[in-house]
Amino acid sequence: MSINISKQKRDELTTKIEAIRSFILKGSQDDENSESFLTFLGQLEKEVKGKKYDLVLPTRKDTVLTLPDGG
Repeated sequence: MSINISKQKRDELTTKIEAIRSFILKGSQDDENSESFLTFLGQLEKEVKGKKYDLVLPTRKDTVLTLPDGG
């Protein structure tokens, strides 16, 4: 099994962008800057989701052999 680090980071950033978006929508609907912030968030989200350079690291288990002490 392998771990896709890039996908994990993309998912984390997308979750954070959604949290910021919901905060802006709840708090400042009449604020003139909120529309600009939402536009910026949309651009960021598009860039994050568009980058598909995956770094996949294989998981492996090492076994350690102990040799008997030859004296």
